[in-house]
Amino acid sequence: MESNAGGASNAGGASNPAQDALARIKRWFGGLPLLTKSVFVTCVAVYVATELTGLDALILHTCLSPYRLAAHVEIWRAVTAPLVHLGLLHIVFNMLAYVPMARSVESSVGTVRFAYLTLVCMLATAIVHASLAWLAHGVAVVTRGVEAYPQSDPLYDAAASVASKGSFYVLRMLGGVHACSAGLSAQIFVHIAYEPYFEGGTRGERSVFGLFNVPVSWYPWVLLVLFQLMIPNASLLGHLSGLLVGLALGAVPLFGTVAHLTHATSTRVEAKLPSRIRDASGFVSSPGVGWSMSSPLPTTTADAAPSSSSWWTRMTASTSSSTTPAFAGTARTLSQQSSSAALPWARSPESGGGGTYATLPNGEEARA
Repeated sequence: MESNAGGASNAGGASNPAQDALARIKRWFGGLPLLTKSVFVTCVAVYVATELTGLDALILHTCLSPYRLAAHVEIWRAVTAPLVHLGLLHIVFNMLAYVPMARSVESSVGTVRFAYLTLVCMLATAIVHASLAWLAHGVAVVTRGVEAYPQSDPLYDAAASVASKGSFYVLRMLGGVHACSAGLSAQIFVHIAYEPYFEGGTRGERSVFGLFNVPVSWYPWVLLVLFQLMIPNASLLGHLSGLLVGLALGAVPLFGTVAHLTHATSTRVEAKLPSRIRDASGFVSSPGVGWSMSSPLPTTTADAAPSSSSWWTRMTASTSSSTTPAFAGTARTLSQQSSSAALPWARSPESGGGGTYATLPNGEEARA
């Protein structure tokens, strides 16, 4: 009897690993700000839908195609392409990189301001991406005599003949303005390139995967080159466009001013939102708690002078240090790391995100 009672007591006191893990996941998900949570859920839902239901044509109609952007003005692709992923590793690494960054920014500046900043960066990245692709096409016209403006659209030709991700193989071989990109990696590179400006300056050094240090101003370029070398089929234009937009946010005051909402404007927008949105779990009122992000980038101590051209200082200058956090406890990375923690997307070379190729059942590869 005593033995049985003791066994029952031990069994009752023992924790269930599965239940503990589920509880941690629920706490983590419940702690995400509204927009970050929405992007995460949308990306996962789209990926599951394409994998389980065979809606591969959805990818062809939502990926970022420079040709479709210019010839058919399908500007929605600037917003839909980042939400589409082509493989499990692709979406896992992008979520590991994007969610901690987005959570920190949104909890600092508010849901409305972060939504506007995200939209501006997506549009700017798509425009830069398409412009670079058409510039390369123009060079090809001059140097190789190719057709100046292709009349056929291999994107839809491929979709019509092979309604699967295998059609991306055709797009990859054609490349240029007909290449089609997807994934959040461009937005991740926006953050990587802009991070030094809101952290106080572009002097000092950064650690690259903990292997060696480079000047802060070189860091995004080194990552761009390394990802391209380690993942030869990476979307170079996707990464480069995000990098250029991130640099413009910090170095071009006019663009930085356009890319953010003032506290007064964001407050007016919030007042016009339906109550169901303002009262939703995770909605962060402007101006949040100021910039409270714990930098996930690996850093070595060095003198770093504040950038006088950074609009971020002006954006958060009105935020008092005594302001009560509107979404307390969210300005942390997924693993609750300190400011010296390693960059989540630097954990492995494959974390280049949207610049990868997904292996298809028939052995072909698709641009991510």
